[in-house]
Amino acid sequence: MEGIDPVRTVEIDGWKLGIRFSSSHLLAHHNKCSRLHGHTYVVKLKVKGGLNDQWMVVDFGELKETLREIISEMDHRLLLPGKSTTMKIELGVDYVEVENEGRFYRIPKEDVLILPVEATTAESLSAYILKRLLQRYPALMDMVEVALGLDEGWGQGAWSVWRGGQ
Repeated sequence: MEGIDPVRTVEIDGWKLGIRFSSSHLLAHHNKCSRLHGHTYVVKLKVKGGLNDQWMVVDFGELKETLREIISEMDHRLLLPGKSTTMKIELGVDYVEVENEGRFYRIPKEDVLILPVEATTAESLSAYILKRLLQRYPALMDMVEVALGLDEGWGQGAWSVWRGGQ
């Protein structure tokens, strides 16, 4: 239609669609969050782009399925920062040992996911999930902007944004 910007925004609301996962984590150098604790995380997504030959920005069904596949790997796991410079992580044959702020944990290896991040904050996790999404759903690379939000509870979360051409 004339006068309307050809860029459209589509949105996926993980709260309403059940795109969520539950995980535990711990943070270095944080008074309260250096203790092992967990969240039910919810993923939100906003995609800005032009219309394809089917008059859509993206296929909602394919995008939701890809998001669910990515986060399923994180569900019911202890998420650890593989690039941490302060948290000590040691891999055993069938276990992972973690030392953080003088606390020691030994967890079965199958219950742990070590991520290529410096910390398992909502900010780092949203960037990690967004990067995985861009790798797994290459059509997003043609978009103007892709923003992924990760809430770790009602009313609090972090957003990571990828902008095309940058």
